Amino acid sequence: MTDAPLTNDRQRTYTWADTAPALAALRTLSGLEFLRAIARGDLPASPIGLTLGMEPLREEDFTEGRAVFRR
Repeated sequence: MTDAPLTNDRQRTYTWADTAPALAALRTLSGLEFLRAIARGDLPASPIGLTLGMEPLREEDFTEGRAVFRR
């Protein structure tokens, strides 16, 4: 066995929209309205969705008492 350096380094880069509008909307919208606004594209999606490999939100997946997130 040799002491050769590892060459399996990985790198991931993300670009996301400013989340300030979404944070401001949290003060005025219900959770259901907030998720539907993201699904419609009225508000930017959370950057964590990119990290987790989530599919874009669908407005029909959010109803009273039900929320569906897909990966």
